Amino acid sequence: MYFQDGMVIDFVFNKLRLRNGHPEESYFRLSVSESVHTNIRKETLDNLGLYRIGSGDSNDGVRTETGEFMNWFGSMPGGDVNRVLFAYWLPIRADSPFEVHVDATYEGKLDQRDTWPDLKSLMEAVDLRKIEIYRRYPTAE
Repeated sequence: MYFQDGMVIDFVFNKLRLRNGHPEESYFRLSVSESVHTNIRKETLDNLGLYRIGSGDSNDGVRTETGEFMNWFGSMPGGDVNRVLFAYWLPIRADSPFEVHVDATYEGKLDQRDTWPDLKSLMEAVDLRKIEIYRRYPTAE
């Protein structure tokens, strides 16, 4: 874990998956303090070659995605109505043993006229609070 004024960076390793006798990388997380405002649009992630996750999508032609691109924290009991998570994956080769996923959590301001699942006011949020980049080792179905 590394601390920088206004940010925390975590590197997480999986002790159950060893490579050359060492724990394998699991995920990287960058968390931004509430006092820092980022002004990073989610379209920036689109421009990095990441794909928005959609239920029924297949990254490798075999496994089917069950998640959704937008996950609203306000849909959970006690969740923050002004937070939203956007889920992405990185295209991989069909023979890759893992998938790469990216979750980006944003703070916005929910317009009370918005309705689920559109939430247009949160779709335009630019205040990145956290980004996680992780490997997922899918199991055969």
